[in-house]
Amino acid sequence: MKKILEYIKSLKTHPLIIRATDMYETLPPERKKMVLFGGGALIILVVFLLFNSGFSYLDTLQFETKMKQDKLLKLALDYDELLSENRSQLASIENKLKAAKQWVPAQYLKDLFMKNAALAESSIQQMEDSPKRFVGATQEIETQVQLANVTLKQVIDILSALETPERPLSVQNLNIQTSPIQNNLLNVSFNIHSFRQK
Repeated sequence: MKKILEYIKSLKTHPLIIRATDMYETLPPERKKMVLFGGGALIILVVFLLFNSGFSYLDTLQFETKMKQDKLLKLALDYDELLSENRSQLASIENKLKAAKQWVPAQYLKDLFMKNAALAESSIQQMEDSPKRFVGATQEIETQVQLANVTLKQVIDILSALETPERPLSVQNLNIQTSPIQNNLLNVSFNIHSFRQK
């Protein structure tokens, strides 16, 4: 504000202002009134145009600011959504890794057979895990399974359950024999190979 006042004061000593003032003083009274009226109208017009252009500029700035704020808000929402998805995926991966490290094939298979094939616990003669070789960060586990006195339907249900397990399984050395106790029942043995994280 101080600089503006100083600038206005300096205009009083400007040669053009001095010359215009001298010319105005030499005019007759009626002419002076006309000059004052015309000059006032001109000043009002200039001020109006300045304010009008100023408000238009402010409106443009406000519009651009709102557009940028909307874009920033959308980016923030997209970032939060992406962060949430990534956290969910990371949590899922961590849970899978944790489950892989705690993988106990014998317990999993026992629960699977009892649920999907209505297998009685008394029919499970053997279900034992034997750790084998390491393959990178995983260890091969061989599970020896021996089942006694099961029906043909239960055998089919067991094999069907092994087709779509939670993790890859390999069935080897499948052996099916008639039960010496009852001819309509079967004794089944096989090995299952799976992998566990270190």
